[in-house]
Amino acid sequence: IPAGPHAVYAGTIDGRLDLELVKEITGSPAISSLIMAGPIPNDAIRRQLLGIRNVRLVGPLAQEPLAALIQNAEIGVVPHVVNSLTTAMSPLKLYEYLAAGLPVVATELPPLHGHGPRVHLCSSRDQWSAALTDALKQGKLCGRERAAVVEQISWETRLAPVVEAVVDGDREVLA
Repeated sequence: IPAGPHAVYAGTIDGRLDLELVKEITGSPAISSLIMAGPIPNDAIRRQLLGIRNVRLVGPLAQEPLAALIQNAEIGVVPHVVNSLTTAMSPLKLYEYLAAGLPVVATELPPLHGHGPRVHLCSSRDQWSAALTDALKQGKLCGRERAAVVEQISWETRLAPVVEAVVDGDREVLA
């Protein structure tokens, strides 16, 4: 793997991935490589990715090696197409990247909105290179800053409004 900075993509590598955005990421002067971890169920997608310069496919990883890979990257990316699947999916990889202290560059999708200034959303391909450069300038978080982000994105924090609504709803029913 060449010297950094590295972007990382973690998750199933399938049709939700925008291969033109992958080329945009690896062609950006801000990034030396895009390391992709996860299963690739489609051989055609695998062959296309292997043909893109500076893409490194590492396959599926167990939890500890995956966490280490993400923590050693400089930027997390979510280069997805916009379709009914991606507009409805849970942004789990976004939370993983943020918990590792990474800035994130992603396709503008509804589930990725509202996560703060460390998430750079791109509505078109031509925005990716500048967003990658801006994200690199932000750098990785560590220490207290990272702990604060982890607290904000924890299941407990994110589910608190849902639990409160259910409890309040029960009170209304009981009244």
